[in-house]
Amino acid sequence: MKTKKRILLSTYDKIIDNMLSKLISREFGNSYDLEFVSWEKPFEHDWSNPAETDGFDIYILLLNNCVAGQYNWPQCTKSLSSKERGLWLIQHLRDTHNKPVIIFTAWANEDSTILPKANEAGATYAFPAPFDASDMMLAIDKCIERVD
Repeated sequence: MKTKKRILLSTYDKIIDNMLSKLISREFGNSYDLEFVSWEKPFEHDWSNPAETDGFDIYILLLNNCVAGQYNWPQCTKSLSSKERGLWLIQHLRDTHNKPVIIFTAWANEDSTILPKANEAGATYAFPAPFDASDMMLAIDKCIERVD
């Protein structure tokens, strides 16, 4: 019997979610029972509510899309910029769930500090967008091993 792995995909883009789920399934579907939960509209979710973000083995976020728009953000994040809120989100997910967080972001194309800051905030892996698929699969493989 294959081990079940729940992966949250939050990119705010159905095409990207489908691409990621197909890539991950092709790479790991023979070894694991994969369940993908796609938050196409992350602003409809309360990121600060542990009950809403619990139960996932890996979080994969397109960071700049996750923090776009108006959310039910906690008061402590109201004065933060989008990038700062994204870093808060990474740290919050890691502190709350202690599971791997993989992010990719187009912000890396304009801000060379965002990926190191994402790692400091607790991202297990941080990639620029677009990313190399083989690098992403290697990161996911290491994350799956970590949660086994």
